Amino acid sequence: MSRIGRAPITVPAGVEIKVADDNTVTVKGPKGTLSQKIVPQISVELGEGVINVTRDNDSKESRSLHGLSRTLINNMVVGVSQGFEKKLEVNGVGYRVQKQGKKLVLNLGYSHPVEMEDPEGIESVVEGQNKITVKGIDKEKVGQFAAKVRGLREPEPYHGYGIRYKGEVVEHKEGKTSGKGHKGQKARTSGGVRPGFEGGQLPLFQRLPKRGFKNVNRKEYAVVNLSDLLTFEEGTVIDLAALTSKGLVNKVYDGVKVLGSLKPEETFNKKYTVKATKFSKAAKEAIEAAGGFKEEPEKMISGGPMMGFSMFTLDVPVTKTSSSILCFTKDEVAKFEPSACINCGRCVDACPSRLIPSRLADLAERHNEEGFTKMEGLECMECGSCSYVCPAKKQLTQSIKAMRKMQLAKKKK
Repeated sequence: MSRIGRAPITVPAGVEIKVADDNTVTVKGPKGTLSQKIVPQISVELGEGVINVTRDNDSKESRSLHGLSRTLINNMVVGVSQGFEKKLEVNGVGYRVQKQGKKLVLNLGYSHPVEMEDPEGIESVVEGQNKITVKGIDKEKVGQFAAKVRGLREPEPYHGYGIRYKGEVVEHKEGKTSGKGHKGQKARTSGGVRPGFEGGQLPLFQRLPKRGFKNVNRKEYAVVNLSDLLTFEEGTVIDLAALTSKGLVNKVYDGVKVLGSLKPEETFNKKYTVKATKFSKAAKEAIEAAGGFKEEPEKMISGGPMMGFSMFTLDVPVTKTSSSILCFTKDEVAKFEPSACINCGRCVDACPSRLIPSRLADLAERHNEEGFTKMEGLECMECGSCSYVCPAKKQLTQSIKAMRKMQLAKKKK
C-alpha cells in the first residue's frame, strides 16, 4: 500500500466532513468550505476524528491515485482550519510593490507598473515595499497565484534581481567578461607573450643605437671657473650679461655653470653676487667661505620648508629654538595663488593626527574658536603635511597655527 495513502487524516475540532454518493468530499471549517471529487477507485471512510482513504484494487492507476487523493483531502482539512500562505521577496534597484484595494501594483523595471488583482478566495498582503504574502484556503490557488507573481520578473542569475520565494536560493553565474577576456592573444588558455614583445613592431632594444648614442634630454651649460670671476671688481653682480661682456661666455646653451677651479696661487676672497644656473660643489663651498649668498635670495624662511614662516629681513635674532634659515633664489610659492577648496580630502589623508585640516582652517579664518576646539584643533602638531599636498595651495598650516596660538595664550591667563 501507499505509505502516504494509508496514513489516517486527523480531523481538528470545528471541521465538518461529508462524503456524497458520487464520491465528492466536502470539508467545512472556520475559514471556509472546500469540495473535491475523488475518483471511484478510491474510497473515503469517516471515523471518529479521523478519515481513512483506501483503494479498491492494486492496479497501477489505483496505486498512483491513492496517495494523491489522500493528500488532496488533507490539504482541504488544513486549508479550512489553518489556511495556506506563500511569501515572496522583491529584490532589485528601484523595484517595489504596493497594495491598492484588491490590486497589487509592482514596479519591476519595466516602462510601466504591473497590476495584478487578487482572484476569488485569495488575499495578498504587502509588508514594507518588497515583501508579499499570498494567503488562502485552497493550496492549489495560493501556489498558482504566487507563481504568477514570481513569473512577472523571475530572478536573473547574475545579480539576483527579480521576485523570488522566501528562502529560495538563486545560483549566481559568472559574467561572460569575468574570465581572461574577449579574443586576442592573452585571452587564450595557452596564450602569452615573451618579455619585450611589443605587438610585432621593431622592439625597443633594436630601435636604439648601440653606440654613439646622444641623449635628447641632456643639458649643456656654458662653463665659467672661479678664477675667471676674480677679474671682476669686488661687490659686482655677476650675471649672464656681465659674463658675455667680458668675453667669458660666447654661446649660451641651457645656462651657465660655475666650476670651482682656481690656480694654485689664487685665493677666492672677494664677495660677489653670482647669478648662474648651476654651481659645482667646490664652487659652492668657495663662495660660501667668502661669505654672502651665491645670488640675492627672493625668499627667506625661518624654520623648516613645511613648518617655517616667511621673513622680510634677516635682521632677526636667532635663538636656540630656531631650527634653520632657508634662503631660496626663486619664490616657487608666490606664483601659485590660493584658490577655493575642492573637497578632495588629500589633507585628511596626509594628516598624522587624523584631523580635518580644511575645516579647521575655515574655522580659524572665521575666528570660530568654539568650533575649532570641538573639532580638536589643538591636537594639530603643525607638521605642514596638509599645506604640502593641498592642490588648491591653501595656507592651511598657517591658519591653524595662528588659531592655536590664540587659544593657548587664553588658557595661560
